[in-house]
Parts: sequence; structure tokens; C-alpha cells
Amino acid sequence: MAFRRSDPAPFNFQPLDIWASEAYGTGRYQEGFYGESVPVYFYVTNQDNVEHCYRVDFTVPAGWTFTSPFLYGYCVPPQTTSGPYLYVSRQPSATTQGEIGEVTLTLTEVQEGSIAGSASTQVALFRRPAALAFDNRQVGPIRPNGTDTVELTLNLIDDFGQPVGYSGPFSGELTVTGGTYELPTGSYEDGRLRIVFTAGNTPGTATLSALAEGGLTAETTIELAEPTAAQIELTAAPIDLSTVGQSSLTVTVRDAYGDPVRGETVRLSVSDDAGDQGTIGGGEVFEGATNRDGPVSYTHLDVYKRQRLRRFHRFQKNLWNLRNLWFLPLIPAGSRVCATLRHERPRPTAGRSPQ
Repeated sequence: MAFRRSDPAPFNFQPLDIWASEAYGTGRYQEGFYGESVPVYFYVTNQDNVEHCYRVDFTVPAGWTFTSPFLYGYCVPPQTTSGPYLYVSRQPSATTQGEIGEVTLTLTEVQEGSIAGSASTQVALFRRPAALAFDNRQVGPIRPNGTDTVELTLNLIDDFGQPVGYSGPFSGELTVTGGTYELPTGSYEDGRLRIVFTAGNTPGTATLSALAEGGLTAETTIELAEPTAAQIELTAAPIDLSTVGQSSLTVTVRDAYGDPVRGETVRLSVSDDAGDQGTIGGGEVFEGATNRDGPVSYTHLDVYKRQRLRRFHRFQKNLWNLRNLWFLPLIPAGSRVCATLRHERPRPTAGRSPQ
């Protein structure tokens, strides 16, 4: 007995809609590892008001294998969506380092014998992770203030030492001391898991430990310390001593964040060729400690005319020059940083030479 539609249908009516699922909602290809069965899902919607039955054909790249329970007659009820699927796999070799292949589903109408529709998706296969590694690019200690953060990643590495570009949920464990952490996405993105570490309130060494991917482990550390001096600045007002007999000098010490550092010992000394160009506060050397605002506590320092050079010496770790000071990267403790204070002579007038 032959069945016929009782309702008219447009000439271009397409009752079938086929599409492939996205990998974890990313809109990208499905992903998996060599040597395991990777599920690949398709969806089929029958938009007609009668059932349709199809023959299912799957196509995979050369060298790949697949299995599926949908290899024979496949019927879709009217106004219904169902999901045929298959499992693809490929065994690894000594040279396979990851690949992307296309998997296609084709449905052929059983009664009419014509192709009703098809859809394709890409599947990525990777070598299994053989190691975990933190990518921690902390430059210097962060402050133990409960708010400073360091962003780092946990990376998947294969047995060739190459990154594994897998994207998917992170199902491992992270253990942290000395602070807290959060995972912005909770998933690997091209083999990298983003981690944001937030400092605690105690100076010391914080640790981050990872256990994932079948027992692989990794560990890294983050230093927490109160900021130390990183910048030092000398200013003078006025700098032209041709008409006045003294100048006020101010030394300001700041940390790497630009905040003033108090309690830093600073030494200033007068230096010139003859040794008789002037004094600082009545002597050749002045030593003091910075106050809570960062400048040295004794800021008004007297010097005589024609003073050209002042040197200041700080007994701390590395110094960085600021503004117009002599630039010295990574100056060891006990070194000197020099700033030149220029002596501005009066401009000569017609018929007279400079004094």
C-alpha cells in the first residue's frame, strides 16, 4: 500500500535539518586524544508532519576508525529532533603529533533513494598529556595585602615536550597556600588553564600545586613581601645658584608601585674637584631616614654657590633611577647613584665676558 500526503507541500520544502554539535559550546571542533574513542554528535530535525526513514552513512579521514549504533535504518518521527552519533578513534604512532580531520554524516531517504541531507564537523586528536607545567611569569614579590594578584596558567605537555592544544573542562585539583585562587573559565583553552592567584596577608612563599590528567602533578611558588625601594629621586630648588646662596634638596624613595617608602636610610654628600664648593646642613655629608611620605626627613639642605654635583647613597637593595637621574639598572647594595645639579652662569652682555 502506498501512502500519499493529504496536504499540499511547497515545491522547495526541505523537511530535514542536519547540523553537528559544538565542542563544549565553543563553536569549534570536537576534541579528543589518540587511542581513545571520541564521541561526535549530530542532530537531525524532521520538520515534516510525517515520519521519514533514512540510511545513515558516516565518513571519516583515512586511517581513522569509527563505530555507531546508527548504521542501519534510522527513522525520525514528525516534528522531532534526534541525535545520531558515532565514536571515532586513531592509534598513535611515533610521528603523530596531533591532527584535525573532517567527519561527515549523510542521510539517504529510504523510500525515494535520494540524499536528503548531510553535515560535517571537524575533530581534533592530540597526544595524551605526559606532564603538567605552570607558566608563572611573576617578576617580583607581590604585596601581602589581600588584593594583589598574579595571573598564571597550567599547561598540558605531551611526551614530545610540546603543548597539547586540548580545550575542555578542568577536572583536576588545585591546592594553594599563602592566598586564594580562582579559575576564570574553569576549562583548558588550547591546553592552558588560566589561574588568578590573590595574595594573602602574610609575607612569605605561597605555593600552588596541581593534580590532574590521571595523576600528573606540577607545583610553582609566588613570593609575597612588603615592597622595598625601587626608585630614588633627588630634587633641588632652586637649581641656579648664581644669585642665591643656598638650595633645598629633597630625596624621595619609592617602591615599584610608585608608593613612598619610609624608614630608608639615605646619605647625601658634596662632591667637587676642589672639595670646597659647599656643605649640606653645615657639613660635607648628611644621612637621614625617609619619613612616612617617602622623602628624607631632613629636606632643607644648604649649599654654597657654584655647587655642581651632589651624590646620595642608599644602603638597601637594587636601585632604579627616576626622572633626570643617572640610569643604573640593578645597582648592588653599597653602590652610588649620582645626580648632576647644573650651575647656570649669567648670560654675557655686549662688550663683557662671562665672570
